[in-house]
Amino acid sequence: MDKELTNLSSNKKLRRPNDSLEDDDDVDSISDLPESVLSHILSRLPTTLDAVRTCVLSRKWEKQWKNVYNLRFSDYKVDKSKKKDFAISVQKVLYHFRNSRIQGFMLSINCNQYNPTLVKTWLSAALRCFILNFPVLEVFKSYQCRWLNVKMLKILAPLLASFQMVRSFLRCTPGRSEDCEIEICGDNLSYFNFDGFSLENIVLSNPSKVANVCLDVNSMERFIQRGKIGSRALLLLGGLSSVIRCLELSEYVIEALAHAEPPCSLPIFDGLTILKVSSTWSNTLCSGPLMELLNSAPALEKLIFTTLIDDVNYEESNSLPTNFSSNLKVVEFRLFKGRASEIQLVKFLLHNLSRLEQLVITKFLGDTQVEVENQLLMLPRSSSRVSIVFL
Repeated sequence: MDKELTNLSSNKKLRRPNDSLEDDDDVDSISDLPESVLSHILSRLPTTLDAVRTCVLSRKWEKQWKNVYNLRFSDYKVDKSKKKDFAISVQKVLYHFRNSRIQGFMLSINCNQYNPTLVKTWLSAALRCFILNFPVLEVFKSYQCRWLNVKMLKILAPLLASFQMVRSFLRCTPGRSEDCEIEICGDNLSYFNFDGFSLENIVLSNPSKVANVCLDVNSMERFIQRGKIGSRALLLLGGLSSVIRCLELSEYVIEALAHAEPPCSLPIFDGLTILKVSSTWSNTLCSGPLMELLNSAPALEKLIFTTLIDDVNYEESNSLPTNFSSNLKVVEFRLFKGRASEIQLVKFLLHNLSRLEQLVITKFLGDTQVEVENQLLMLPRSSSRVSIVFL
């Protein structure tokens, strides 16, 4: 046990009953209880500082307090002259506390008597391992939230069907790129959407029903940590490959998949029927990563481009996977202007998708639809059955 913690409120040391009569024949029945029972007992004491004081009972109890799952701090009975000692004690306890299974946290103090920065530090330390328990929650949605000093976010929600964490920022330690983990415990999850500044370690306890998945990364870390993002995406998708029916990926995630560290082949998505791509780069769309995805989804029937393709210099690519084969029947552009980069992308797809039946343009944003339509109809294609439809 650390020496500074043994002196917390030394005038209130706990003693075993009949301590003065203690001899070699005494039996400490409490210490022989299972660790889980001792943790439960200490977690139900009035405050965490009371649990810390049990460290003087015996050597076995020196670190037992670190297993409590409820953190409670209150200065209700602390004299004004002792507030500084109370603050030091809370600071030391939180510094040494390492249990990742926090179920409850209570801080009952008079904020006017403490430095606001210090209080914020206490809260941040307690939230490093954050467990949310929602017995009846069906939809979880977090939008533009900053989860700072969170090492692990665990959500216990047996009825959760939809998880959406959009434009979110998670950081274990400010200014440092430490790994964070998100664990979702539930048997009913069917829709998973993560759009963050980086792709965290994501654990789904029961992914058997997760049919719809959306992944995006929207910060400079998509370039700096491309290898790590790719390996995490592969790990997540690999565990879902047999159940996903609809998958939406951004261009950054698609690129990251090809640069995973260490390099790893894509899993086979046996049941994937719809692939949505939110990409503005035509070169990315015609490059190896996307074609690898198509090649790894034997049941894929529909490919949807959800965003407008940038008008950038296009370099035609022939980097198709070995033994490339796709059963893709429908390609849809949600937005289309008829620019050169878009025409080249359509040309590439028509040439390489031999089973394509329909190319759909849902919303045309240009001024010359007839001209663009004629241009597309003149493009060579490997499937004689394909039709081009403007909606």
